[in-house]
Amino acid sequence: MTCQIKEVQKSMIEYRKGNLLNVTSGVIAHGVNCQGVMGSGVAKAIREKYPHVYQAYAKDVKSWKEGFGSTKGQLGRVQFISSVYTEGTRIFNEAPLVIANCFTQNEFGTLRRQVDYEAVAQCFATLNTRSKLYGQLNIPKIGAGLGGGDWNVIESIIKSEYKDDVIVWEL
Repeated sequence: MTCQIKEVQKSMIEYRKGNLLNVTSGVIAHGVNCQGVMGSGVAKAIREKYPHVYQAYAKDVKSWKEGFGSTKGQLGRVQFISSVYTEGTRIFNEAPLVIANCFTQNEFGTLRRQVDYEAVAQCFATLNTRSKLYGQLNIPKIGAGLGGGDWNVIESIIKSEYKDDVIVWEL
């Protein structure tokens, strides 16, 4: 009996210089906390450029807290929001760009590492199945800035969980 080794496809990570928010198609995935605050970093920039993305995120966090009494259970979830917003409707079929809020940290702050590596893995597993519907995945160095995570660890998680190409944007 011959044993065959199946090669697992891994993602290729491409690094580009430029502003992530200048991306106009595909998916922008970024990390958010479970507290309903998009007060700094990439999350704040997204909040300012796409206020409806923040409103949907804050509403989701509030509903989660009211329903479950805690926000920590959101870790690892991904919320997909169209960049196009019309009268309360999220239009995915017509939107060239989708924002993916990845719940990668429970709290926020810079005194200690906030990013949860297991949550990052869960988010990228979800992105692996869902984001491909919307096109190219674009990310910042998710969790490695204000989240305090080690990019080498996060990059290896991405390569393990996401099976397609990823563009990492750096200013």
